[in-house]
Amino acid sequence: MRKKDKDKYFAVYAEIGRRVSYYRHLRGLSQEELAAKVDISTSHLSKIEAPNTAASPVQ
Repeated sequence: MRKKDKDKYFAVYAEIGRRVSYYRHLRGLSQEELAAKVDISTSHLSKIEAPNTAASPVQ
């Protein structure tokens, strides 16, 4: 993957994480509560919301 494409991917991924975090807070949910609702681990949700890390897609 070219650096330009990689940078774009991570920018999009970081924006998704920010939005997940924003709407989770807006609904008054903890990471544990949201993770349980969408059937993923709290650790995975934390990685999704962290702007400088990337979580692997669930398969």
